Amino acid sequence: MTKKYYILLYLCIFTLCHAESTFFSYFDSVSSLFNRYQEKIISQEFTNAQALCINNKDGAITVHTWQQNSIMVEICIHAKNTDDVVCSLQNKSGTVYLDTKYALEGMHADVSYNIIIPENTDVTLKTESGNILVKQARGILQAKTGKGNIEMYGVQNNANAKVEEKGDIIIESVIVPEETVIQAFTHKGNITVKTSQTTQALIAAKTEQGKINSELLITLHAKTTKLSSEIWNQLKKEIHGYINDSEAKSSINLKTNNGNINFFPLHD
Repeated sequence: MTKKYYILLYLCIFTLCHAESTFFSYFDSVSSLFNRYQEKIISQEFTNAQALCINNKDGAITVHTWQQNSIMVEICIHAKNTDDVVCSLQNKSGTVYLDTKYALEGMHADVSYNIIIPENTDVTLKTESGNILVKQARGILQAKTGKGNIEMYGVQNNANAKVEEKGDIIIESVIVPEETVIQAFTHKGNITVKTSQTTQALIAAKTEQGKINSELLITLHAKTTKLSSEIWNQLKKEIHGYINDSEAKSSINLKTNNGNINFFPLHD
């Protein structure tokens, strides 16, 4: 081979080696990016418990029911260092307390709670950021999130849902039981209530910026007034009335500062 061919061969080998080095360096960087979070799962079962109280920071809370007489808890932690996330699990006098704390101020993690409870368990749920979902729970329900959606299905007792900043609320109750209070508030988001047309409940709903829609038959309280565009607009934003019984002992109270309020019928 001539000197020119040796030079070309050297340049090809050098280029291939450099490309391989660059590729693996890039691959390591991408791998480091995707693997920088650790995962940790905590599981525990509690017996002899009649109530559940969760205080979470960042992450969703999901609650289902079963026929067993115990509360099953699964906590999934995603963080740069899972040891910096401290989850406290205690059973005090029949109430299961689950609490999330961070060892470092300003740190970020995702801590999701998946819970299975007996149907009649009273539930109090709070997360600073994350969605809350409750299905078929018959006990008293209280749920609050800073940012996220709240969904409650199969409600058969007092229920209170609150979104402090932004998120939608859905509450579904086939029949609102007598002497039951359902309340929902969101600062920015829509509120949807689904219930049977045979439900008997007083209704109060208000939106500051949005409108009220109803496919349920709601009887509005009598009011004598002059008709104007302002009055019609007010009727789209605030109503007081009832479903079926003007002296019903149950009530549904809804308010959003920025969003729509919707009523939809469910079949018994």
